[in-house]
Amino acid sequence: MVRPSGNVISDSGATVPGWWYRVASEITSALIYGGVNVKHVQLAMGHVIPTVTLNTYLEYWPDAVVPTRSLVDDALLYRICTGWVPGRGQAGGTAE
Repeated sequence: MVRPSGNVISDSGATVPGWWYRVASEITSALIYGGVNVKHVQLAMGHVIPTVTLNTYLEYWPDAVVPTRSLVDDALLYRICTGWVPGRGQAGGTAE
């Protein structure tokens, strides 16, 4: 809830200056775009659990999908090209 003074009432009921949320957002975006993982962002922002951080700043992590997708694509391509099967090694071969 935003008060006429511009202050915001946080989830805990404390009154926080409205400008703090803008500063926190800038700090968080710098951390995320700098490659800091969610656990470290959570600790830096003082969130109790990482879920709060993810729910609050999820839109800041959109580029993380690209490298994740690339890693999965590379792993699948490797398996297709080599015939590697989990638990059996190479297709028709012995277990690793």
